[in-house]
Amino acid sequence: MSSQAPTFRQKIFRIAFTCACLAMTTGPTTADEPEKPERPTIAAEERQRQIPDIDGNLIAPLAPTAGHYSILIFTATECPIANAFSPEVSRIAAEFAAKNFSVFLVYTDPELDSDAIRTHLSEYSLKPVTAILDTGQVLVRATGATHTPEASIIDSEGKQLYRGRINNRYAALGKARHVITKHDLRSAIDAIVLGTPVKTPRTEVIGCYIPTPRPGQK
Repeated sequence: MSSQAPTFRQKIFRIAFTCACLAMTTGPTTADEPEKPERPTIAAEERQRQIPDIDGNLIAPLAPTAGHYSILIFTATECPIANAFSPEVSRIAAEFAAKNFSVFLVYTDPELDSDAIRTHLSEYSLKPVTAILDTGQVLVRATGATHTPEASIIDSEGKQLYRGRINNRYAALGKARHVITKHDLRSAIDAIVLGTPVKTPRTEVIGCYIPTPRPGQK
């Protein structure tokens, strides 16, 4: 675990990033927006691209083996909404591992390093997940993710079976529901396990915009 203090530039970035969490949404302020039924297929060259996890192991999260599925959850350490979903992310990772679903926690902040991610994983008890620092936005571009926390389910053929929110905990920025009424990600997983089509393959996300990497970051 790193104890190095953040640089002035990193502090400015984090302040701007937090402000984005409080000021930006995907269009309308309600989470129950019109559905967008889309099931794009990830291009073959993108699927086979290997990306290191935070321990340096090369993995291909967009190319699960036959009968297996990848759940990518895009996150950021400074996004309060994404952090609020940490317990549910861990529960999903633990509950569905035996059903051939692997959860990849994709960190989108280009200013992070592996030590900062390990600290975040520990602070929010995020496990069992594989953490990836997507500095060059490889996974972001492949899936079309725009916000954190945003989830994407990929099958062995590269089809994106679901993309969107984890559940409808937030009606708008700063407005959490007392009772969650739609568990979108779990519903999508359940449908896949049963071999039936995902009823709502696309939902809108209430959260923080994914930051754009600087030129040269990859």
